[in-house]
Amino acid sequence: EQAIWGLCNVAGDSAALRDRVLALGLLRPVCARLEDATSSVSMCRTAIWTLSNLCRGSPPPAWESVQEAVPVMAKMIFAKDEEVQVDACWALSYVSGGDDEDSDARIQAVVEAGTVQQLVQLAQAAPRRAALPALRVLGHIVTGDDLQTQVVVNAGGVQAAVRLLSSSKGSVRKEAAWVLSNVAAGTVGQVQAFLDAGAAPKCVAMLAHDEAEAREAAWALRNALQGGSPEQVAALVGAGALEGLVTRAHQARGGPKEAMVLIASFSAVLKWSRGDSASATAPDAPRVDLGAMYGAVEAVHVQLPSGEVAEQVRKLLDELDRLGAPAGDGGAGEVVV
Repeated sequence: EQAIWGLCNVAGDSAALRDRVLALGLLRPVCARLEDATSSVSMCRTAIWTLSNLCRGSPPPAWESVQEAVPVMAKMIFAKDEEVQVDACWALSYVSGGDDEDSDARIQAVVEAGTVQQLVQLAQAAPRRAALPALRVLGHIVTGDDLQTQVVVNAGGVQAAVRLLSSSKGSVRKEAAWVLSNVAAGTVGQVQAFLDAGAAPKCVAMLAHDEAEAREAAWALRNALQGGSPEQVAALVGAGALEGLVTRAHQARGGPKEAMVLIASFSAVLKWSRGDSASATAPDAPRVDLGAMYGAVEAVHVQLPSGEVAEQVRKLLDELDRLGAPAGDGGAGEVVV
């Protein structure tokens, strides 16, 4: 146990030393200790912490050097000892992350190891020590393809993330919003899961939180607005998405990336409002305040008067002008399209 602990400390010092320790063959004996039913709790804690150190760091370790550990990590999230569970979640979060050429294989291995349902449970279990790392793994999975995302949806991951938007910890709320943002970037069915779980009003409320949380909430709403059906866009507008994003536009200091999120969101709402779907033309359709939208777009323009974003802003302002939006009034007049 002390030998493993010492090598764990070496591996945790840098990516280069981590790779050296992996090359010396530490992974397999550490996994063997975890699979040995006679190993003490202390040994299991040391061994799973070592696995997490062998998988963390930037750049991540080569996939072929750590992939055989995934089933062992997956087994450890079912351990009776909470510390082992938490560190196993962190280990899975490291091995499932990264944007290298093996990212799809990493995510698929974690899914196939049968982790998702347990991760959803651990994210919600009191006292929620595992909430952050469990959400991080789920967040990595939903950055994958639609089938991988659907596994999380089917396991109740969307409902869990919505509940965790009310966590007392800002880091957990931000992570939960990130999970929801990636789900909302999926299929129409996945956008519906986002709506059915009550994520829209929660994300609208989060726009008033601190910068990090508000940015994730804005991304979630933007993804749902862009990828949703006309009926889903109507539901988002009805939940206050437009008003919340308009307010955010006057407050945001997130730079070009967030500006593009806001402009894309406004464009999606405008496109829906001008369409001929029943969700936009019905007498009880949500109302779109073009004056407020115009004021919000102008606010973005003031923050970023030049560059690629500015070009998109000018195009949207021109379109709003053609529709007769009250210019520069910040929303004093409401025009329904």
